[in-house]
Amino acid sequence: MSRPASAWQGVVTNVARSRCLAAVGDNEVEFHVPGSMIRDNGGRNPVRVGDLVTLALRSGTLVLQRIEERTSEFQRTHSEQGRSPRAATIAANLAMAAFVLPATAERRHLRMLDRMLVGACWADIPALVCVNKWDLVTDPGNLRNRLRPYRDEGWPICYTIAPAGDGVSGLLDLLPPGLSAFIGPSGAGKTTLIRAITGRADLKTLGVNSHTGKGRHVTTAVSAYQVDADRWVVDAPGLKTFGVAQAPQEMVLAAFPEIERAAGSCRQRWCDHEDRGGCRVAADIRSGAISRERWASYRLLIAEAVG
Repeated sequence: MSRPASAWQGVVTNVARSRCLAAVGDNEVEFHVPGSMIRDNGGRNPVRVGDLVTLALRSGTLVLQRIEERTSEFQRTHSEQGRSPRAATIAANLAMAAFVLPATAERRHLRMLDRMLVGACWADIPALVCVNKWDLVTDPGNLRNRLRPYRDEGWPICYTIAPAGDGVSGLLDLLPPGLSAFIGPSGAGKTTLIRAITGRADLKTLGVNSHTGKGRHVTTAVSAYQVDADRWVVDAPGLKTFGVAQAPQEMVLAAFPEIERAAGSCRQRWCDHEDRGGCRVAADIRSGAISRERWASYRLLIAEAVG
């Protein structure tokens, strides 16, 4: 995270209803978001963790003056009952998205990974995959094989056991200067990883629910924590869903580069990839060059995304 040039500029580290925290120099300060800004944003706080903000002192209280232009927005589509889906920004100005999965990963976790990769392509930020709780893996060879398509396409994959610190230094080596957001399903161990990276023993963690086998929410708000002079990590609440309905279809295709390459070699320009002859995608699926799991995920996402 670059240091603000102005004494009254800061980078947002925590967001609440109308009061937020920002790193200003070596201090973390609280500031107030004017009600007019919230009303102008449909009743929602417009500030996001990672925002560079300009603050002013009014009657002894730091107040938001403006949000500087964002370099990126990592967002997903959020649906509310009775309303049209809308794009919701999780964090701004990220240098990296670290997608955390449990070593007990099921098909739904890999489907969510594909969705999160669409989000990274949409935001135009690099991503890595962290498989945490590696001590709980039952078939490591099978999981590594299922993750091979991601590794082959250049997304770094690391394996960690956060409480023991195993693999954490390798993960840390992959984080660039700036903000890196740790995002994934509940119970993947994101907060435990961040505690291991930052040394923040005060961060609360919980295990997986023993009855349902599902993760339990501990982190309830997006927050950023300092790693060193140049790097910060963002802890985001566990996700149950990750919508892509507002993402352009070309961003979905960008998250499946093996399919994008093959589609460019199909004999027919408007090939529907239904294996009617001359379809390179269908041929690569048959040969295993494109995994059937990734192909099924792609078809779901391309139908959901914006045309």
